[in-house]
Amino acid sequence: MSEANSLTDLPKGYIATYSGRIINPLDPDPAEIAIEDIAHALSNQCRFTGHVRKFYSVAEHSVRCVHELINRDFYLAEYPDPQVEWDLLRWALLHDASEAYLSDIARPVKQGLGLGDTYREAEEKLMMVIAEKYHMPWPMPDMIARVDDTLLRTEQRDLMPAGRIPGDEYADEKIEETWTPTEARDKFLVLADELIV
Repeated sequence: MSEANSLTDLPKGYIATYSGRIINPLDPDPAEIAIEDIAHALSNQCRFTGHVRKFYSVAEHSVRCVHELINRDFYLAEYPDPQVEWDLLRWALLHDASEAYLSDIARPVKQGLGLGDTYREAEEKLMMVIAEKYHMPWPMPDMIARVDDTLLRTEQRDLMPAGRIPGDEYADEKIEETWTPTEARDKFLVLADELIV
């Protein structure tokens, strides 16, 4: 299926995207996945189910994950191959890309039984298609989970009123100012232009 006509009902199981495409998130067609849709949707979704002191988007989180990889030599030092480094940077940017089509659910729910199992299956299927579309190795490298958790702890410390994520790795820079959705989308797309061929 290609672009949705605004006057036509969507087929069952499909969503309409920012760019006018339609996609079935549970049975995704790689041709319907678009970086502009990913950037736009993630820039409008708030981390921590919205329970932050000020709006902080998934797109901003993704860009900060790329910066964390670049700024902290010890991450990439484990991967001296330039192609592997490139793959890691693309994964850092796109590790939450499925949320552009599935949204997200809180980590404790996702890790629980029942609904969490169903969501994780859909998320994995969609991420496999996204990885294929953007020429990233599957599965996602373990290093990305480490960087993601580092940012998660940093975000919890700097943006949440209470609670602490276990672990002791934090990003070098404190998150004091967050970006508007437009700023986050534009910064995401700049990195996408550099990293995705």
